[in-house]
Amino acid sequence: MSFLDHRVAPLVATIDDLLGKIPNRGSIEGSLLQEILATAMLLADPDKTRRHGEGLLAAQALTLETDVDAEETLDQAEAEPSVLPASAPVIAVKRTLFKRYHDLKNRAWVSILRSTQVTSRLSSAAQKRLESDFETVKSLEFTVPNIYGFLQGIIDQQGEIQLSMVCDVFDLITRYYSDNAVFYMGWKSNDKHRTLGMRIKTTRFILPGHGSSSYQNGLNWESERLLADFDKVFALLDGKTEAEVSLVSVFRQHFHALRVGKRIGGSYFDVRYYPGVGTIHFFPKSKTLIDRMNRWVGRQRRWLPPVDIQAGKGFWHQFEQAEAFDKAFHTEVNKQCKCDGRPLRFDPFWAIKHGGESERERGHGLLTQAMSTVLVSRGIDPDAVY
Repeated sequence: MSFLDHRVAPLVATIDDLLGKIPNRGSIEGSLLQEILATAMLLADPDKTRRHGEGLLAAQALTLETDVDAEETLDQAEAEPSVLPASAPVIAVKRTLFKRYHDLKNRAWVSILRSTQVTSRLSSAAQKRLESDFETVKSLEFTVPNIYGFLQGIIDQQGEIQLSMVCDVFDLITRYYSDNAVFYMGWKSNDKHRTLGMRIKTTRFILPGHGSSSYQNGLNWESERLLADFDKVFALLDGKTEAEVSLVSVFRQHFHALRVGKRIGGSYFDVRYYPGVGTIHFFPKSKTLIDRMNRWVGRQRRWLPPVDIQAGKGFWHQFEQAEAFDKAFHTEVNKQCKCDGRPLRFDPFWAIKHGGESERERGHGLLTQAMSTVLVSRGIDPDAVY
């Protein structure tokens, strides 16, 4: 900001006036959006800023010359603290204008983000990632090339953002309740040992941590945000912008019916609620969308082969029949986790999620061996899976 001088002092009042018009929430559009963009771009150019300031000073001088009540004009000027007199120290002008400009620039960038309506379609975790990255964007000068670069970046990263959202919800479903997912033999790539993949059950899954007291008339904010994330991700998988009947609206409109055990449906799930233990039971309406989620996540995590590689029939058979094999798989795991008839303390399911490197490797090895045994018993050669 070394270019600043007394000519830009009148801009402080202009910026203050504009900042006062900007709402803290909601979209910014129309003439206000245009005014923000124009002002921010003006301040990003030193020459334009000086010329604009000269014009404002000239207008102020003309007003003073033609005002018949000089004392009243002086009092009004003194009552306007945001306008620095031309004789004010240059350093004070620099500090004041820099602060106003920095605030306006931040809000101008935020207005660009709001105008894209991107955040309204993101899950809560995806919003946090975007907001973290956006802090870097806001440090850039507010210029046309930078604006276009930011918008192009969002377009280029759209696929990655969407895939991250799907993975977030997948992880949420599989994190707390082991019965929510089943295992299958993962794709054996050239650069790592084969591990097991996971897929969400198409019949039902359960999420804990959503208890409520008898006096409550609805779920808390965190629980509603989770339900909204589910609808956003499954609308994405369905190729739509939003769910016609959202889970949030189901709980808000039918909370008392849900509390007494009724099963009520939204666009993508039927749900049952057990407030005493704090669990929500989800019954997917579309096996196709659950399968689509499983395939997206499976390819992202290399449990499934890339789209350009042909896998054998055996691989896809065991992938598609994972739920049917689940009981036999767990029985075999229990067998391998016993020594002399006594159960071992080592839990391979816990180890692959929460253990250290050696524990994860041991857990994957034990589970992979158990799955191999199950597949062999059904006439599927695990070495021919890929």
